Amino acid sequence: MLVSLITPRTIVSVGDSYCWDLWCVGVQQVNATAQGANTLYTADVTVNPGESVEASLSFVAPANAGKLYLMGKEGVMMPWLYMGFGSDVSLFHRRTLLRVL
Repeated sequence: MLVSLITPRTIVSVGDSYCWDLWCVGVQQVNATAQGANTLYTADVTVNPGESVEASLSFVAPANAGKLYLMGKEGVMMPWLYMGFGSDVSLFHRRTLLRVL
């Protein structure tokens, strides 16, 4: 538990990828469109270079937002997986964030 608590949170910058197990994901670019007091952000998300899966995620945030991140949520895991030292799925470990802004 101590390793999980003291391991720093991973923040992945735009243009970089983050890999876990057999998959990788990253925000390739972000487009922002003003909508009054809000901003519409569209983040192009993709897997490893050369892979065929690409997607865009759109969301609205206040125009004065200073930091925006995407964060995944794991499904149901087997209890013993939470015991990996320093792993993103270990108990008490802070989840990895993908920087949008």
